Amino acid sequence: MMLDKKLLNIDKIEKRIKSTLHRDLRTSYRAIMDLANMLKPESELINDTVILGSRVESFFSDQYDVDNESTEKEKLVSESIQILDKIIKELRLYEQEDWSTLNSMRSFYIDQSRVRERCVSIKSLHKRYDRSGFELQDINFELNSGEILGVLGANGNGKSTLLKLIAGELKKDSGVIHYPFLPTGTDDWSIFKQQIAYIPQKLNDWGFLDTLKNQLHFCASIKGIYGSENDRVVNYYIQRLNLDQYKDLKWNELSGGFQLRFELAKALLSHPKLIIMDEPLANLDVKAQSILLSDLRRIANSLRFKTSIIISSQNLHEVEKISDKVLFLKEGYTLYNGNVNNIQDVVKFNCYQLDTDISYSYVIKKLSKISNIRRIEDEGPYLMIYTGKEYKGKQLQEVLIKLDIPYKFFRDISNSTRILFE
Repeated sequence: MMLDKKLLNIDKIEKRIKSTLHRDLRTSYRAIMDLANMLKPESELINDTVILGSRVESFFSDQYDVDNESTEKEKLVSESIQILDKIIKELRLYEQEDWSTLNSMRSFYIDQSRVRERCVSIKSLHKRYDRSGFELQDINFELNSGEILGVLGANGNGKSTLLKLIAGELKKDSGVIHYPFLPTGTDDWSIFKQQIAYIPQKLNDWGFLDTLKNQLHFCASIKGIYGSENDRVVNYYIQRLNLDQYKDLKWNELSGGFQLRFELAKALLSHPKLIIMDEPLANLDVKAQSILLSDLRRIANSLRFKTSIIISSQNLHEVEKISDKVLFLKEGYTLYNGNVNNIQDVVKFNCYQLDTDISYSYVIKKLSKISNIRRIEDEGPYLMIYTGKEYKGKQLQEVLIKLDIPYKFFRDISNSTRILFE
């Protein structure tokens, strides 16, 4: 947002927000957040406002008892006024500065934050398991800061092996794994683990001797974060990941989904450059999957902390939606590596998923005379209809209607890694 001294009437904005806080807390908070975004990027008040916002949003969910609703709202209104006063005070300091210079500094900071620096570079990576004979062969890719890489493929094709190699959990046989953000030639494992966070599919038990919040404080101190900064970082990620109502519980009192969210909070404490997650969606319901994936996209998009994410999954369509790049593995080889929107460049047909109550034989009979349809396969709940590349989904839908083939679900997967399973 461009700051303009002539347009920014601080007194008027402050008065309007305070007059509407009790009546419309949610909208008033958003106005406070707009003001916080006008601060210099390094201002701690931006983080404090984000933390407050998480609590405001939680208040409007079903997380608070009706009996405590009034008390909680008054508390949030009071804290909103306090943080608004601090923001206004800081903004007034800017009136002493040259606004055009301030705008230039802020724009420069944002532009620099969006620069894509190399996070990890993999060349000719190879790993063989002598007992099983399985080999991960000739893996090559590059990932930049702020990007998400989805590692996809069926079970047993090398996804977990690849993630463990990148995370330093396995020793490679040959090839290069280069992390430009690490000091050249470093062999300090503590530095490596602070900058690269690995979250396996099977999480380690945190134990039952202390609350989850206290354990986060302890983990932060191990990472060299002490005092008020320790409190700030832990509280920020508890609020940011909507964990406030669970912070005083112990590990075995949580569902698998919230255990994963606390594990992610722990990983984020030291602001790692790279987060690696192996099959995090495997044990989550649909809603929890959506929330986690949205959080991962926001983490990667952060301007303040440049974080790249590598996530393996069999939930193809969901992961593809948040990924900048995908790497599809089959039998240890790379079948596709690149932008998800370019998958059609490597296949020579289109494919459509169809869910219909009409029998497979009836559909075959009806569609067999359509020249552009190459084959139809029955895959459990769906029929897979393969066509030439020139045959579009709209054309196929029109044909289905014309031939009286009703359907409950239709999806064009021509540009999804799902098509690479063939």
